[in-house]
Amino acid sequence: MAPLLIVEGAELVGKSYAISQIYARLEGAFHESPHRLDGCHWFNCDIGLFGGPYGRLSIEHYLAMAEAITDRPIIFEKFHLSDIVYHLLYEKRKIRYTDIEERLLARGARLIHCMTNPDPELFRARLEDRVRLYPHYRRIAKEPSFYVKQLEIYREIIAESKLPRLTVDTSKLPNTAIGDKMYEWIQHT
Repeated sequence: MAPLLIVEGAELVGKSYAISQIYARLEGAFHESPHRLDGCHWFNCDIGLFGGPYGRLSIEHYLAMAEAITDRPIIFEKFHLSDIVYHLLYEKRKIRYTDIEERLLARGARLIHCMTNPDPELFRARLEDRVRLYPHYRRIAKEPSFYVKQLEIYREIIAESKLPRLTVDTSKLPNTAIGDKMYEWIQHT
């Protein structure tokens, strides 16, 4: 069965960069079509859904796809743990995904936790980059202290997960060594 990876972590920690480092290797290893990049499927799952009424529905549908597509690696950028974190942050309530975790375990899912230095200046710089690249992000942008708080909440929620996990330090980007670390871990888990 091809790998199913879930990449989680606070906003602005560098999840997309980390995924880009592993995607190319996985896509190349499973690639077949001369017309499409079909060797690995990368889904940015949190497109305004997590923390809201459609979080669970979208997670169930993404997972159904992952259960059906087992011959190609799949990477979910944010998934059920992000929905838990967002409900805690914005609604002050803890939701559970025990059933989803059991299905993920049965599918052989693995978790990559992107963690960074809790330096507010690092988040300030990354936030400036994000807003410059995606001006609409300004509508939901927060103070750097908010993202530092998110780091700790993610750490706590991820510690409760039953999925096998690897933590990668994304404090310094670019950093191609994290791609090597993730790939080696995937090969041995």
